[in-house]
Amino acid sequence: MASDARHRRSIRLQGYDYSQVGAYFVTICAQDRACLFGEIMDGDMRLNEAGHMVTSQWNVQTDRFPTVRLDTFIVMPNHIHGILWIESDTRGSTQASVGAGLVPAHSPANNFAGAKGVGYGR
Repeated sequence: MASDARHRRSIRLQGYDYSQVGAYFVTICAQDRACLFGEIMDGDMRLNEAGHMVTSQWNVQTDRFPTVRLDTFIVMPNHIHGILWIESDTRGSTQASVGAGLVPAHSPANNFAGAKGVGYGR
């Protein structure tokens, strides 16, 4: 059985501890880069229902992760960009948050009509 999974080279810094205090640039892409979050009209991003859900989920990350501070953030038709800051030593709690994702499993965003899912991109 052939696998169609992509095998990409990791762009993470070898040996870098990503639980360290500092700023992190985050990009999250929609599965298959489908334009799920809205569209660009006259040079402006117009969010649809899913785009508003993603924005609201970004804004509550500090409730889920108290050691995180949010910085600038933008939603594009098929991906998001954001900067977040880890403000204190999270060793011990980082393992629970790594891979926790932007949208919790119980979020209505996971039930959005036509959405195939959200995946991590680069």
